[in-house]
Amino acid sequence: LSSTPSAPARPPWTAKPMACASSVRASSTAAPATSFRARSMPGCRPSWCATTAADRPPWTSTSSSWSAGSPTPTTRALGLLGILGGAILLVAFLPSVDIGTDWNFVRLGLFCLGAMAIVVAVHRRQVGASPMLAWSGAIPAFVANGAYLAMLVLWAGRQNPFAGDFGVFWFVVGFTLWLADGWFGVVTLKLGVVSRWGALALILGSLSVIGIDRLGLVTSLEPTIFSVLALGGVALNGIGWVLLGYD
Repeated sequence: LSSTPSAPARPPWTAKPMACASSVRASSTAAPATSFRARSMPGCRPSWCATTAADRPPWTSTSSSWSAGSPTPTTRALGLLGILGGAILLVAFLPSVDIGTDWNFVRLGLFCLGAMAIVVAVHRRQVGASPMLAWSGAIPAFVANGAYLAMLVLWAGRQNPFAGDFGVFWFVVGFTLWLADGWFGVVTLKLGVVSRWGALALILGSLSVIGIDRLGLVTSLEPTIFSVLALGGVALNGIGWVLLGYD
């Protein structure tokens, strides 16, 4: 008999966990890493199981990759129309320019068309960054400017378009227009695909809403700080569309 007692024999089941742990460690270092979806769905499509940026589908790209491409001829044409609409809105601020009622009707119509063109052009570029957010900004702005354009067409032949039921609809459409343009600026600034300065100008341009006569904040007889803010908002709105069209 030996004087040193031998260690008791280890039960066979105690060695299995160690073997399993070592095999797991070995397999984790040897096998390439795959996503959980790729392991659980061996027959899935490659675009679903992509683990690198090169394999991801295009709609999962970041906003910077969507803004890198050069504008298409259609986008350029829409941008030029938007620049024209924003610039013709700013013409009224020139002291040497006297715009009559008929030309003012044409000026506002071109402004609405330009704004709608910019909404379409910008939306085409930034919808890939965040589809839901992009649509939430584009639809209200496009519809509001289209409704304002329709009201301008219905305005023709009316002596006082701001009175009666037509005046109420005019107030609702005008109020919605400035807020929708401002919200489109918020969405565009958030996505960051196109000019942030143009988006910021649209946001500040929503101050134009306080210039609507039915709110009673501005009067032509007694100019107040609200009159200055409202006119500044109109100017910033036009500048915003010009900057977005240039971008």
